[in-house]
Amino acid sequence: MPKNYDKSDLKLHMRSTLQEAAILVRSKLEKAKYDVDFQSGLKWFTMVEYFPSGCCKQTSFVFLYYVMKHLKIDPKLLFFVANAEITPDRSHAWAKVGDFHVDLTGDQFGGGEVIVSDSDPWLNRHSRGCEYPFHVEELSERVRATLERLFHYICDCA
Repeated sequence: MPKNYDKSDLKLHMRSTLQEAAILVRSKLEKAKYDVDFQSGLKWFTMVEYFPSGCCKQTSFVFLYYVMKHLKIDPKLLFFVANAEITPDRSHAWAKVGDFHVDLTGDQFGGGEVIVSDSDPWLNRHSRGCEYPFHVEELSERVRATLERLFHYICDCA
């Protein structure tokens, strides 16, 4: 007989699933940072060699693409949080999946390497008015091709 899940069980499962995915994507991007052969074929995420610095937008797109394709998460739940002002001259970006903020590059600002939270006060405060739906079909062919290549790198490389 299947177990009946309540909302808190489902939320805990979603958080755990996103945490695992975020750690995997981050570790593969850290590996790509040193993979010169792989980097030479990237047409859009050319800053990967500096990961995580200056890579928050691209990393967020890679994560959202990965969870959409690999975890089969409904694209209606995927958002990109952009232009969140850290200081007057610096901004930051991260992903949002449902109620969860997912930040894979927060360590460049003194945060954790991977943050998955539905209640982080800093992320909640800085995301107001800055959330945009993640529509793959609206991205350029060059960006989609790079996301697909990174998706295969994350799924296939050891």
